[in-house]
Amino acid sequence: MQKAIAEAWAFGVYRGGLNFDASTVALYNNVVTEMAEADAAVRGVPAIPMTILSNPISAGFPDAPGLAAAVMGDGNYDAIRDYAEVDRQMWVAQGINAMYGPQVDLVTDPRWPRNLETFCERPEVTAGIITALIDGYHMGTDGMKPGAVALSVKHFPGDGAAENGFESHTAQGQWRLYPTEGSLEKYQLVAFQAAIDAKCGSIMPCYSRDAADDRSATQTYRGHEVKVNQLGSAYNYEIITTLLRDVMGFDGYVNTDSGIVTGQTFGVEDLSMTERYAKLIAAGSDAIGSGLRTDLVIEAVETGILAKEDLDRANINRATCIFEQGRFDNPYLDYLKADEVRATNLTTAADQAYALHQKAVVLMKNHENALPLAANAGTKLFIGSYTGSGEDEDMLAALKELFTAQGFEIVDKAKEAEVAYFYVQPKATNSTNGSSSEGVLSLVEDYEVDEREMSGGGQGFGQGVVASQKKTGEKIEVTTVAEMKKLVKAADAVHENGGKVIATVVCTSPWILTNLEPYCDALLAQYTTSGASLNNARKAQVDVITGAFNPTGKLAVTMVSSEDVIALTYTENEDGTYLETCAAPNDVPGYDKDQYIDPAILANVKGGSYAYQDADGNYYFSGFGLSY
Repeated sequence: MQKAIAEAWAFGVYRGGLNFDASTVALYNNVVTEMAEADAAVRGVPAIPMTILSNPISAGFPDAPGLAAAVMGDGNYDAIRDYAEVDRQMWVAQGINAMYGPQVDLVTDPRWPRNLETFCERPEVTAGIITALIDGYHMGTDGMKPGAVALSVKHFPGDGAAENGFESHTAQGQWRLYPTEGSLEKYQLVAFQAAIDAKCGSIMPCYSRDAADDRSATQTYRGHEVKVNQLGSAYNYEIITTLLRDVMGFDGYVNTDSGIVTGQTFGVEDLSMTERYAKLIAAGSDAIGSGLRTDLVIEAVETGILAKEDLDRANINRATCIFEQGRFDNPYLDYLKADEVRATNLTTAADQAYALHQKAVVLMKNHENALPLAANAGTKLFIGSYTGSGEDEDMLAALKELFTAQGFEIVDKAKEAEVAYFYVQPKATNSTNGSSSEGVLSLVEDYEVDEREMSGGGQGFGQGVVASQKKTGEKIEVTTVAEMKKLVKAADAVHENGGKVIATVVCTSPWILTNLEPYCDALLAQYTTSGASLNNARKAQVDVITGAFNPTGKLAVTMVSSEDVIALTYTENEDGTYLETCAAPNDVPGYDKDQYIDPAILANVKGGSYAYQDADGNYYFSGFGLSY
């Protein structure tokens, strides 16, 4: 039995990014592969080469929505494919052969905290991006081959349709809702089908589960009615085998996320660990995230709760990818060459990344041609940096340096300025670790909301509804942007001088801009938040502001007009269960939500739409962006 399981697989997840020399990672690959071969020889089991996986590693490129903003303005996906090819070479040189990503979940609920990690709300754009990424990382769209990095496209069938934006890493967000008939086929599965058609190596299921009550409508795909089992997707035969393989035609391997056996066990809480492994593999999962207990898999087969045929299928599917990558022939690397490959490719990547950062800048508002902004003999500029916890001194210092280099004279008081520039990075109020409140999208300070039970209220059923987001009855205060009053005061002072106010908002969520846009003559969007990518993003913002680059970027997601269009209606039943519904459906992207929102709600919203309307009459739908 142990021989059938190929127990000598060597497997590891690398999360070091660029913090370690490429040669160090490559040498680690060689050492562990040699250890695996020696161990296999001693025990008489098949030896499998070391497999190192990683989440996407930043090489200075825009965050995912920034890539979408760039390609929507550019009109093609060539830069995405070129980026993937350069990145692939660095991965392979150091022995990282598979990626936990990319994430192609469609943005359909604006509160979902992982919206920044996926590309956009346009199905066709996400489909184009994933096809280009597969083309680069797989060296074509005709299947796995030697030298390819196997992508694990996630999170099937799309975690973005989260119940009111709560994240499925916690019980609060365990439900995936489809209140709109046809939304699974029209929106959620488009990018996954593109990935399958491009012969992606792997698919990763989401943690969340489908709801059987009246929060969801019946969904079909290519004429097949998708049955609802109320199980996390990795445990769900209907999702993994019937829909993904039989209906959509996927023939790679299914790799679950980590924690699927011990943490996010939605719908299988009462099963033993052995039974969970059996159910995962029988459902169609081929590789289990981290911490695989092979002894329990053996026990499942020997006790008859897992068919050996299912285990054989899982092993064959996973091993096939490794064979196709050519890694059984010679799994060892020239570890000294890895540093050279990284250095060369990072130089190329730096140029690619900066060009994409420029294209990712979105100009949303440009009242009376406030931009481009030329520095005339030391134009006096006031800079403010606003976050969820106050001023960001490092950001202020970096911005002052950039604008000084352009000829601006930096002043410390807004009343002395001819121009004000505000860099606004709001803080999300919900997270992947659970949230004591729903996501607040308004730019506010000390804003009162209903408190939520962090425990999720339990996972037991009550007439098909789990009280996963139950309210405590108390209020709590949340802040997305501190010192907004200070920002407004500074804007007023500059306008009193006859000057201009320019602002950039970092779109980690589709923020409601009522408390910012009216005070700005020009307003820009940025999606990138950290590391070398942030340095590039700041420089690209200055390029656009000063006219060095004519903006082409388009909004990756629709900016929400009002709290009214995403208001939650909470109905508690006598038996303690409840329903909580959103004014805008969780499963429809922002550009298409208006038709599903009560007209009485829209009638009371400025602009009459889910999308934010600015003072110049522009609607901030995804795909919108101005140029000079």
